[in-house]
Amino acid sequence: MRYAMVRDGRSSLSGNVEVDETLVGGKEKGGKRGRGAGKKFIVLIAVEVHEPMGFGRVRMQRVSDAGGDSLIPFVCKNVKPGSVIVTDCWRGYR
Repeated sequence: MRYAMVRDGRSSLSGNVEVDETLVGGKEKGGKRGRGAGKKFIVLIAVEVHEPMGFGRVRMQRVSDAGGDSLIPFVCKNVKPGSVIVTDCWRGYR
């Protein structure tokens, strides 16, 4: 993962780029699961998808929430205009 993230020049991702968010961290014993669980952090991930299979460069960033105010600036900062963005249709990407 680190190798894919660190490249000279750090140009914007381009082409087909998949963007998603994930929760990182452990579940508290007996605690709630999913987005409402405590001690979890949201990490945004953008990756160039190569056809027919494989991936290229990756960008990741920890954010405070999965709303549009966090997602859209991340995409604009890391993905070249004109690229095809693929998401899971989470409402924050609208």
